[in-house]
Amino acid sequence: MSVRATAVMVTRSRANVDAFPSFALVTWWKGSWGYEASPQEDWMLSWSTIAYGAALSGIGAGALVGLVIRPREGTIIGTAMAAAFTGPLAWNAILRATSGSSFFHDAPIAFFPVSWQDVGSGVFTLAAAAVLLGVGSMAHHLGRELLLVACLAAASALVVDVYLY
Repeated sequence: MSVRATAVMVTRSRANVDAFPSFALVTWWKGSWGYEASPQEDWMLSWSTIAYGAALSGIGAGALVGLVIRPREGTIIGTAMAAAFTGPLAWNAILRATSGSSFFHDAPIAFFPVSWQDVGSGVFTLAAAAVLLGVGSMAHHLGRELLLVACLAAASALVVDVYLY
């Protein structure tokens, strides 16, 4: 397979390169960048790609929570960032340890090419944010406020996972 850059095509697993192309408004390398192949041709995220995606998720969550909620305590933004970093990091580490390459197949939806791997990052972020915020910086806030911040962090992790790595 040749490596070529396209302006709108995003593909993240070898199995769906030709079958189900996904589209996004980012430039992506079609090929093996960011993935490591096993002898069975399974494609997994490299550790550097996992760390890069987790960092982007954390930054995105901090920006989104800061813009939408505008909390008075900076610890709320910091906790949302920490949850959005640890959620995708933990989920992708589990997939890597178990060789879960079947989770990387994108849905054939052009505008939102979500995969089970992307959804897992969002779910793990939602759980991490709910726990960290609930026992930490938002322990004395209303539950709906905590849920809103946790959902914003999870949405950030999901969107970053779908479109940026």
